[in-house]
Amino acid sequence: DCLTRSGASITGLAAGELATRALHTTSDFPLILGDAVNRGLREAYTSAPSGLKPVARATTARDFRDKHRVQLGEAPTLEKVPESGEFTRGTMAEAEETYRLDTFGRIISLSRQAIINDDLGAFSNLSGRIGAAAASFEATQLVRLLEANAAMKDGNAIFHEDHKNLADAASALSDVTLSAGRLAMRTQTGLSNDLIDVTPFALIVPPQLETTAEKLLSSIQAAKTDDVNP
Repeated sequence: DCLTRSGASITGLAAGELATRALHTTSDFPLILGDAVNRGLREAYTSAPSGLKPVARATTARDFRDKHRVQLGEAPTLEKVPESGEFTRGTMAEAEETYRLDTFGRIISLSRQAIINDDLGAFSNLSGRIGAAAASFEATQLVRLLEANAAMKDGNAIFHEDHKNLADAASALSDVTLSAGRLAMRTQTGLSNDLIDVTPFALIVPPQLETTAEKLLSSIQAAKTDDVNP
């Protein structure tokens, strides 16, 4: 394809000669090589499933220095102002967390002999395989971040009793424990210790609990209130 696009004749050329003449850099054929590889990577990357991506948010950073994510607390609660009275002053709290980028990558080298001997086309979909591997790696990194339970600026781990997002003791997944978790989220307070709106929308479980979670979250057309699935 590259040789034909550049106007070179490929009639009668053997596989070895074709490979030799086509060994150019991507700058020689930016439309074919650049667009095709990037498109294959993107298609394979987006098609790879991940259970954690829906609960994550993508962002962009321009360099590798520490990034500061600043948070402004909730506005002060309103207070009654009597007739001819003065408005009292309130305040707002602030907090921040930091993160930084890391680089991850691998190189797959193909020799001229490997390209020529690939009569089955095994290496023709390398970009797709790399894209799927990148998506799988990203999903794995998200799981590792959750399991690492790193410390935040206040010195406590993300899931900590002081953050009111950790159960007192580990217990099996059930409607009782789900109810306790939802209650903990509904009663979360912000930086000024006022209630904030935290609505649960997803349940993250390991593969071992997938069937149990599906049963707990299944809708039931109950005939009596005791049989309703909350």
